[in-house]
Amino acid sequence: MGSASVTTRLDELEARVSVLEGHRPAPSTTPIDGATVSSDGAAPAPLPVATATPVPPRPEIAASDLSKEEARDVPDDYRRGITLVRQGSYDKAIQSLRDFLRTNRESPLAPNAQYWIGESYYMLADYYQAILNFNQVRQQHPKSDRAPAAVLKIGLSFQQMGNKSEAKLAFQKVLNDYPSSPEAAQAREKLQGL
Repeated sequence: MGSASVTTRLDELEARVSVLEGHRPAPSTTPIDGATVSSDGAAPAPLPVATATPVPPRPEIAASDLSKEEARDVPDDYRRGITLVRQGSYDKAIQSLRDFLRTNRESPLAPNAQYWIGESYYMLADYYQAILNFNQVRQQHPKSDRAPAAVLKIGLSFQQMGNKSEAKLAFQKVLNDYPSSPEAAQAREKLQGL
């Protein structure tokens, strides 16, 4: 697949995620996966998941990643959210981290808090919400340390949903936008496995 084709498909993926977020109307063209879009701009109905494709097991959150977060000098409300993630209290973690973001939107910890909200949804197997939250990291904080991991997690979420084509696009986006990140190696491995 040529680089122009990959770029076009990545742009289409970004447009579809924006539609899911409700930020702009659905494109009038046929989406990547061939689903049709209604004339009123509503998002397409979810496609059925192919049962022949095995869904990979959901990985655990890396304990070392959480340990780094807890070791930092951070506000108590942020630390509380991270502690809840570590404890597996994902619903409470989401609420706690959202509370933190409500009052600390400009904090240098905002991309991390948004990422951990996405991670909590991912661990709850709510992949749709995980994608939306990881995409917020990508859009609002594209230069943050969490952006490559967020894009990788978008791909993993699509993979968990059985949507290989969107997963491939997200993994390719990691390689294109963050080629020297540790997540690029993981994305390359995932692409080879699809």
